[in-house]
Amino acid sequence: VVISASHNSFEFNGIKFFNNQGYKLPDAIENEIEEILFDEVEAPKIVTHEKIGKVIEKGNCLDDYAKYLVSLGKSLKGKKIALDCANGASYKIAQKVFSELGAEVMAIGNAPDGININRDCGSTHISALQKFVTDIGADIGFAFDGDADRLLAIDENGEFVDGDKILMICGLHLKRQGKLKNNAIVGTIMSNLGFDLAGKEN
Repeated sequence: VVISASHNSFEFNGIKFFNNQGYKLPDAIENEIEEILFDEVEAPKIVTHEKIGKVIEKGNCLDDYAKYLVSLGKSLKGKKIALDCANGASYKIAQKVFSELGAEVMAIGNAPDGININRDCGSTHISALQKFVTDIGADIGFAFDGDADRLLAIDENGEFVDGDKILMICGLHLKRQGKLKNNAIVGTIMSNLGFDLAGKEN
């Protein structure tokens, strides 16, 4: 269960459920839960006593996840990376992962207090990171949203790099290495014509 306001301010916090494969619950199951919560249907019999199951406490989840992410990456030694963590979910792990990959990391939006998530920071307020990147002379900047499922990039000149450009940069890099499966990049219906043309040209 995750309590998150996604890219919104804290008063929009909601509850997100995930199954044991790490995926969000299907709408149909969420609707069933809502019906029970709002007394539209009778709640199933509650499990008690020895049938409840087990609680497993893991204090090192952050380290485990960071180790996994680092294993997917390449050395960033000699790079200066600016981060805007939106005072949200990435405020610890983003710095940890980029540092362990060898980068010099400087961050803003990394001091959550429970009510400042996404407030004038993160991917919905990109100007803060644009200024930070140029002020500190970073090679690149990354801005997350509150629940860290959105990412925007800023180049070394403080210029915004949108999702289509990020996809094309990564796709062309993988193509040069012979690692781009089926020579294809998947965009969304929001992707622009330039993305489509650049893909065809390459």
